[in-house]
Amino acid sequence: MAQDLLVAEHGGRGVVPSTGAGSGQAHTISLPIQFKRRAGRREIILPAEGKTAASAPPNQVFLLTLARAFRWKDLLESGKFPTVASLAEAVGLERSYVGKLLNLTLLSPKIVEALVAGDEPDGLAVATLRQGVAVRWDAQ
Repeated sequence: MAQDLLVAEHGGRGVVPSTGAGSGQAHTISLPIQFKRRAGRREIILPAEGKTAASAPPNQVFLLTLARAFRWKDLLESGKFPTVASLAEAVGLERSYVGKLLNLTLLSPKIVEALVAGDEPDGLAVATLRQGVAVRWDAQ
């Protein structure tokens, strides 16, 4: 959703006075931008030229984590590693951590597409998803 920004012009000390009509008046400028929270920080998403506010670029941490999870799933399903514990040992991580990341392969295709497109919900983080995801896609 686009938000309005208020730009106040002041004639005070250290501030360049307005040269427009009504010096000292506040002017409202409406810009089609979006604010998105990622990893505890707010990002400003600017519109593409001539369009409304665009999607953010994909979150690289999400992409790498998803790629890793799906790769590990493929390794387990192919039989290269018989258990999550053997996979975890091979990659040098704790079994519980590998298991939690493997749960990301249960995400709904719509959520995965949104993550790849950079349209994940505000405040969503890998750490949140590691806590577990609902198995039913309609519950996600």
